[in-house]
Amino acid sequence: MSSSENIADRAPVIPAHAPGVRLAPLTDEGTNQGLIIRRAASIIGSEDGCKVRLRHKDVSGRHCVLVNTGGDVFIRDLNSRKGTFLNDLRAEHEQLEDGDVIRIRPWEFRVSVIAPESSDTSDITGLGLEPAPAAVALEEAATGQITKLTREISLIGRRSGCDLAIEDRSVSRAHAIIFTYLSNAVVFDLGSHNGTWLNKARVSFAKLKADDVLQFGAAECRVLIIQPSPTIERGGRNGQVVRTPAPDGSFSDRIDIRASEVDRR
Repeated sequence: MSSSENIADRAPVIPAHAPGVRLAPLTDEGTNQGLIIRRAASIIGSEDGCKVRLRHKDVSGRHCVLVNTGGDVFIRDLNSRKGTFLNDLRAEHEQLEDGDVIRIRPWEFRVSVIAPESSDTSDITGLGLEPAPAAVALEEAATGQITKLTREISLIGRRSGCDLAIEDRSVSRAHAIIFTYLSNAVVFDLGSHNGTWLNKARVSFAKLKADDVLQFGAAECRVLIIQPSPTIERGGRNGQVVRTPAPDGSFSDRIDIRASEVDRR
């Protein structure tokens, strides 16, 4: 599996009862037709295989990632060279709201958060019915160090700006993310060179359980799941109990944009 092959298709398609996202490129004439983001994690960058490919020298290969948890939508910069901006402020990790403007120069995109198409979850196959974890932690096998991942979207990689920075040349600079998707802790590989492995099997997107063994390149970690207190209620923005459909894998929804196709403002 190459580092860029089918990255856009690796995360599952969000269910109908989760909010959707539309990105509308802005030009001097106003707002163009929007790009519908239908997956739990979608990479934006200049490399082949990204969900939204922006061909420009200022765009990093894997520049940022949009994450739909099933209740909220986030943008996470992947330690890009030129940065990701939200409403004219440099953004590292931010929740997206309807009407926000993302800038990945020379492009600007207006964000539309789309209401769920349906509230019916009766025909959805779930990842599991456990309560959403309060937190996930990783114990590095080489050092025994335990890192609690406190952000909604946690970046693992070799760069110092990662939530877990692993100094190992087999680890890509932006290797994988860990987040909660429909009440399940999951890992998503960012098209890393040496892969993400779960219990010795290479994975692109997978649910995590306590004591799982995650491997980023040659760096091995044990998964620790911290469950919420039974006295604390947790849930998505709309209070729904959500379950995930199996990824259908029946279509490719990548968007490829060249710099000449957008007005530079």
